[in-house]
Amino acid sequence: NLLEELKQHRLKIGLATNAPARLVPVVLERLDITAFFDNYVADDDVEQGKPHPAIYQLALQRINAKADHTLAFEDSVTGMTAAIGAGIRTVVVPSAANYHLPHYDAAVLKLESLNGLALEELHDLFS
Repeated sequence: NLLEELKQHRLKIGLATNAPARLVPVVLERLDITAFFDNYVADDDVEQGKPHPAIYQLALQRINAKADHTLAFEDSVTGMTAAIGAGIRTVVVPSAANYHLPHYDAAVLKLESLNGLALEELHDLFS
């Protein structure tokens, strides 16, 4: 639902993943979400994967976005570290088992789920 809402508002959506490039199109197609993404960066596209920020820096370039106008959604400490290192405000959705870990407090917003998340809530993160 969030992907649909972001697309309806004509916001650019990129994907930065530590997965190998050969798997990304397969997974996006299987989940039927390929059309939502303007571009993606996979682990093979950078010399250092997450937690290094290079993957997010390249993702920003590929979608022609500025870090201070971007939000990253992450589910891991490594991904959150990479996004924050690239200067991107980060929303983290850790697993239930890891939700309590203090590492995730570095994110601008920590959620149990993206279900029901309103675009207005995300807009407020830039205020």
